Amino acid sequence: KLTKDGLDLRRDTIFSAKDLSRSVEKIRKLYQDEGYYLVEVTPRTRMRSPSEMSVTFQIVENQKVLISSITFDGNRFFSNRKLRGFMETKQKWFLSWLTGAGTYKEEVLRNDALLIADHYMNNGYINVKIGEPKIRLADDQQSLLVDISVTEGDQYLIGDITFKGDILYPESEIRKK
Repeated sequence: KLTKDGLDLRRDTIFSAKDLSRSVEKIRKLYQDEGYYLVEVTPRTRMRSPSEMSVTFQIVENQKVLISSITFDGNRFFSNRKLRGFMETKQKWFLSWLTGAGTYKEEVLRNDALLIADHYMNNGYINVKIGEPKIRLADDQQSLLVDISVTEGDQYLIGDITFKGDILYPESEIRKK
């Protein structure tokens, strides 16, 4: 998936340590999005001549690390299982190798927090706050644990709906629509 065009470093340009650092981060992110959370990317630079430099990236993938647990703190209205069902990010299971379930992707997890907030709002929790997902490596370094804090706030329900003003149709007919 990674091409030379995807990196901030370019051939035949002036070397920049900042571009090198950004390229290392891009490579690391690509590997992490494929489940290689513990990837090690080491840039190696070598002067080929007084005006030329060679850059090589040494990549050690290490083992794939999948999400083994997604937990929520502060939820009362929806169960942990229900909240996990709203999410695109899933916990690993025995067919993860086939489905890709359990793979950590930062953008997807951030979007999941928005999806959870949306479901709460659709159920009357207009002041819900979903915390930034916290990712940590399990003690055995074999899996990732995801913790998400939830502050539900009060639930609001619609009481009575009335119509005022110059109404063209009877109220009973408007209510049917």
